[in-house]
Amino acid sequence: MTSHRSITAALLISGALAAQGFTSPAGYTTTEGSSNHDYILFKYNDLRWQQLDATSVGQVPFLIQRISWRRDGVTGADPTWIARTIDVGAVLSNSVLPGAISEGYAANYSGTPTNVFISRPVNLPDWTANLGSPAPFNLSLPLDLPGGTIRRVARHELVHLFVGSLALACPAWLNEGLAQWLEPADPSRDKLGLARALAADRLHPMADLSADLQALGEADRIALAYAQSLSFVAFLQAKGSLEGVLDLVRAPTQGRSLDDACRARYRVGFAELEAEWRGTLSGR
Repeated sequence: MTSHRSITAALLISGALAAQGFTSPAGYTTTEGSSNHDYILFKYNDLRWQQLDATSVGQVPFLIQRISWRRDGVTGADPTWIARTIDVGAVLSNSVLPGAISEGYAANYSGTPTNVFISRPVNLPDWTANLGSPAPFNLSLPLDLPGGTIRRVARHELVHLFVGSLALACPAWLNEGLAQWLEPADPSRDKLGLARALAADRLHPMADLSADLQALGEADRIALAYAQSLSFVAFLQAKGSLEGVLDLVRAPTQGRSLDDACRARYRVGFAELEAEWRGTLSGR
């Protein structure tokens, strides 16, 4: 859960490998990965979040069922790490880039966090004595995500992996819109909000949503961008087919522009498609 060696967390996964897991940083499931520290048992009130690093990128995706921690195997006996009960809650979110991390807890989120462990009393293990190297992962939080939410999140992330396998570059609106649509998310859920944004001339031009949507900064602008992406992809699918949407995904790798791919599949250019979609929002 952190890019530093001082804390090693294991994420246990479902499926055939449920008894196994992976660590962040990677490679410390059965190997000591900690250095001297006194962070794990929340000694410091301001140490409230941890971040997955990039060393596990490329692994086969699994559904995460629990997050676990262990005492490091380097530090000797420490009387402060006694067994006790504290209230613990956990949320999961994308993070801002490392250089933007601040002491403002909420400012470190990129997007809306999901509550994955509802705050409640947790019994912390007795770690006063050194438990060996490596120590067992014996502080564990089973995630509270309902099954439907887990499946939607898994489908969403698998779509991103699939899109990455098809395209060297894909517009963010197309990537995020397709991932949401295949969760499946309901394209009509933001219909009223999109209609109001259209009437107020607040809709993003779709061409402006080609790069990272999180870079839009303000939460309401990001939320609007995601809603537009889902709605526009659903419109394209209804107008053609899923294969038609995937044809747009493949276009850059095939050396075709998005506009050329639209004309080949829909017989009109990208700008005309966007105008037609906007018309559906206003009821025209």
